[in-house]
Amino acid sequence: MNRTLAVIFPVLLAASAATGQVFGPPWNPDDPVNLTEKRQYFALAWNTNRSAEQEAAYQNFTFTNDIPATDLQFNYDEMAVFTNLYSDRLNTTGENGPIYTILDLMRDDADVATKFQFFVVTGQVVTNPATDPALTDKHLWMILDAIGSGESYKLDGLSVESGALVSSKLGLKSYVAQVSPTPTPTVPPALTQFDCDLRYWIQKSLLACMAGHRIQPGNKRLYVPENGTDPTNKKPRGRFDCDDFSDALNWFLRKRLKAIYPDADIKNFYFNWDCVVKDAAGNEVSRKPAAHEIVIIIKDGKFWLVDPQNGKTIGPFDDIKKAYDYAYNDFASCTCTLTAGQTCTKEPRPHEQTPGSPGAPGTIWPNPTMHDPTVRYPGDAPQPGIDFDDIQRRFCEFLTWACGAGNCPLALPAGCTPSPLPAGTTPDPCKSLRPYTKPGTVIPSDNPCFVS
Repeated sequence: MNRTLAVIFPVLLAASAATGQVFGPPWNPDDPVNLTEKRQYFALAWNTNRSAEQEAAYQNFTFTNDIPATDLQFNYDEMAVFTNLYSDRLNTTGENGPIYTILDLMRDDADVATKFQFFVVTGQVVTNPATDPALTDKHLWMILDAIGSGESYKLDGLSVESGALVSSKLGLKSYVAQVSPTPTPTVPPALTQFDCDLRYWIQKSLLACMAGHRIQPGNKRLYVPENGTDPTNKKPRGRFDCDDFSDALNWFLRKRLKAIYPDADIKNFYFNWDCVVKDAAGNEVSRKPAAHEIVIIIKDGKFWLVDPQNGKTIGPFDDIKKAYDYAYNDFASCTCTLTAGQTCTKEPRPHEQTPGSPGAPGTIWPNPTMHDPTVRYPGDAPQPGIDFDDIQRRFCEFLTWACGAGNCPLALPAGCTPSPLPAGTTPDPCKSLRPYTKPGTVIPSDNPCFVS
């Protein structure tokens, strides 16, 4: 999962038989135990000067309850607030130039990253009119909305400290988000060369071919749940799940597809939804968010969705809203534990609103988060919680199988002849694993899969 700030999160993921995707158990961010433990954990994770005692506490930290399917889900509500707070510096839809999200901004601006970390750990947003009057004005508007109409925001308290405006537990008001029925992708009159090349390289990545679940006998078992094979393990140490698959495919396509189409934008596409349990009378018993991460490709104002775990490729869509609606309707599902008479349904996550402004609270629809494969949270330090050599060896093991004759046959659309790669581009995953790995990763010299 997360490859930054030594933050890796475990989670036992359940399989969805309908699509072959995997999702984690619901995570309740408002549960007092979850909130307290989350703040404790991130306070340790983001402390770069941990004492020996703190390091031991961090390495052995265990959550009481099930934790999210992806690291982004831990702090999604805080990310939504910061997305609105810094909306004038972002381009979250990809419709007016390259995508630039709050995660990108935190990567590029250390001050925003520090403020976000403080918000997560303390629940407080702090802005200073002397140093950033425009940001403070927007913060003040959010607060006034929360204590006035409450149309868009909510909070627990506010204060002025040393001239700075401080809000406590500022959050987006919950609304039922608007999601349309499954839209139909724009179908070109004939297979385009880009569609042909996209589908070719998705298949050539071999990820879907290798995506069996590690704890299911007989599968090639590239997928590993976030707590390995132990469902009782709630220590935040990751293995290889949906966001890792997305990272792997993203890096693979950046080395191949972008070599042919440099203007293509390839992002990880994170979205979440609510799993709602109701009793026989229709009364709500529980509501908890779940999440998934796939890959989105953007070119010439069009959007394609790809689930790396099964190779499903849908598109193009002519706007991001239609792409999200399709992802929600077709790529999301719920796995719930039910008693007699109860039902389990999914609903759009209510906190994901497009940024509003005074007098215009913003369109209520579940705006997804799109990010580069290495962008998770501020900073990018090596982390002891993940064994890159272990992942590489696992890829090596399964690539050896996948590259065997007939094990992963291509199934391309009729009339699809892939474009040749520019000279010097790594042509085949069977020749090298390096395209799957993060730049700077140390490769063991004796690893048989890492050949030039």
